[in-house]
Amino acid sequence: MYEFLKKIPLIFVLISTSLISYSQETLEVQLDSISNVYNNHVGNEWSHDVTVNNIPLSEYKNLNLKRTETDTLFIKVICCEYDEKYPDFGKNSRLIDLNKIDLSSEYSFTIEVTVTENGGRYKGNKAKWKYSFKITIT
Repeated sequence: MYEFLKKIPLIFVLISTSLISYSQETLEVQLDSISNVYNNHVGNEWSHDVTVNNIPLSEYKNLNLKRTETDTLFIKVICCEYDEKYPDFGKNSRLIDLNKIDLSSEYSFTIEVTVTENGGRYKGNKAKWKYSFKITIT
């Protein structure tokens, strides 16, 4: 009559094990590359500001977050071409719901930013940059 009670400890162990392993997971976010797609006379003194959940990220250092700390990643990219008279900016962002993507293997995505020349003889010309990212569970 109470056969199902014998199975409860096993179910509890499986759930507990899953929760423990989930709490120990670390998300590694990597800015894999920054590449110029095209530049139609916008300039050549570029800076790139990339943040993940308001934490700076660079090409040279990965960002590690505990999986239990967040269910979303907000990635913001600002690209600037510095010029004393006419600095030019472009920005883009992406919100990633970690519950809606497959993290069993590496997850890759890109964000593109277009910068428009805002002054001078090349006003209106555009440059495009591509930022490539990877997310893995460690």
